[in-house]
Amino acid sequence: MIQRQLIWILFFLGYCLSFSAFPQSSLFKGKSGYTFQPGDGIRIKVWQLIPEDLKSSLSSQLTDDYTIDGDGSAVFPIIGKIKVTGMTSERLSDILLEKYTPYIKDPVIYIIPLIRVILQGEFNKPGAYRVEPTGSLWEVVEQAEGPSYDCDLKKMRVERGGKVIIRDLMSQFEKGYSITDIGIQSGDQLIAPGKNSISFQLVRDYLTFLMTAVILYKNYSQIK
Repeated sequence: MIQRQLIWILFFLGYCLSFSAFPQSSLFKGKSGYTFQPGDGIRIKVWQLIPEDLKSSLSSQLTDDYTIDGDGSAVFPIIGKIKVTGMTSERLSDILLEKYTPYIKDPVIYIIPLIRVILQGEFNKPGAYRVEPTGSLWEVVEQAEGPSYDCDLKKMRVERGGKVIIRDLMSQFEKGYSITDIGIQSGDQLIAPGKNSISFQLVRDYLTFLMTAVILYKNYSQIK
C-alpha cells in the first residue's frame, strides 16, 4: 500500500515538474505547423495548478470543443469572437493565455486542432465528423459507427472538390497511418461505395446522355 502511494506521489511530482519545465504557451498538441481552417474544430482543455477551492469555474467552462465558422472565427466564453484561421495551436495558445490570465489564476491551456472529414456512402452514420490531425483513419470511421454490411472497403476513396485524390485507402487504413500522413485535409470527403451499388459516375453519365437525347429529340421535332 505504501509503495503504491509513493509511486503516485512520484508520478504527480513528475507531472507538475513537466509543466514548470516548459513555458505555458508551449503546451499544445497536434501536428507541428498545422494552421486552422474554416470548418475546423478547436478542442481546448484548461487546468489550474492551484488548490481546488481557489479554482475558477471559468476553467471548466472553457474546456470544450469550438467550431470555426465560415468567416474563420471562433467564439469563446467572456472574450467573445476571435479570428483564428491561419493560426497554429502555439499561436492561439499564446493569445488565449494572455486574454484569460486576468480571469483564471495560473492557467495551463492545452489546444488540439480538429479537422473536418465528411463521410459518405456505406457507413452506419454518414455525416461530417471532426478528428485530430494525428488521429488514424479508423478513428474517423469509428465515429460514423463503422462501415455498413454492404460497404466495399477496397473501393473506399477520398475526394476533394469533386476529384478523387486518394484511391488505395485499405493499405493505409490497415497500417493505422494518421490523417495527415495519408494526405487528408479538412473538408475532404471519404466515400465508401456499396458492393452491389452502381457508381455515381455511371449514373451521372447515363443521365447526361439521356437528357442530351431528349433535348435533341425536342429540337428535331420543332424543326420538323
